[in-house]
Amino acid sequence: MFIERVLAHVATDRILVLSRQQLQEINGRFGIGNTSKFRIVPLGIDLDLFKEQTSKRAAARTAFGAKEGDLVIGFTGRLTEIKDIPLLVNAFAKALAADDAPPLKLAIVGDGALRPSLESLAAELDLGERITFLGNRTDVFELLAGFDMLALSSLNEGTPLSMIEAMAAGLPVVATAVGGVTDLLGEATEHHDGFDVCERGIAVRGRETADFAKGLIYMAKSAKLQSLLSNSGREFATKNYSVDRLVADVEAIYRDLLPQASDAN
Repeated sequence: MFIERVLAHVATDRILVLSRQQLQEINGRFGIGNTSKFRIVPLGIDLDLFKEQTSKRAAARTAFGAKEGDLVIGFTGRLTEIKDIPLLVNAFAKALAADDAPPLKLAIVGDGALRPSLESLAAELDLGERITFLGNRTDVFELLAGFDMLALSSLNEGTPLSMIEAMAAGLPVVATAVGGVTDLLGEATEHHDGFDVCERGIAVRGRETADFAKGLIYMAKSAKLQSLLSNSGREFATKNYSVDRLVADVEAIYRDLLPQASDAN
């Protein structure tokens, strides 16, 4: 940390961060760099990958083992501790058992050291065919077409790429309100017991299994809310996370620094 502080002071012209939350953490919490040196440059992704995905929905749902009428909750990412996937699996089991929940299916795309323990947990909860572990896949963009929503139960996040990709694909999101997740979800528009409906998704405020399950059920029961959040999320991702915007942001930073480099020479 000492070395980071020294280098930020004597050898750095700009420090790039992905979000306001990351700026507050690095500069505010850890005291690295002067605020004037920071620039927020959000991620940029190839949005063309998410066009014309409707035709791939049937194949994706076959891969999940989803039946007609199932509402598929998806997760994509590493199966590691920071993602707290046991919270998601336990919340899914609780939501599945609720009297007022529609038929649910959980598809977990990704791999990691925790996969055996997660599969054991799913067996203990007697989830059977209601949960599918697909491991690492090279066709994640196609699989997104088969999801009906994305769930993210992380302990912390910088800027979750999986969430941006889901929003670009038009998927509503239920996520724990941590780190950069809150920036993506936007301001709360409705407050409920344990969760908030936000501008672009549902934010689960704590880490209680029951609260995450409530968020999943609330989203699953409202086709109107799913449609609203799908549209707002896609619009937000398209406007803020394109490759063109990323290139323009970085180019502007270099152009801002070039006169200083010329003066120094």
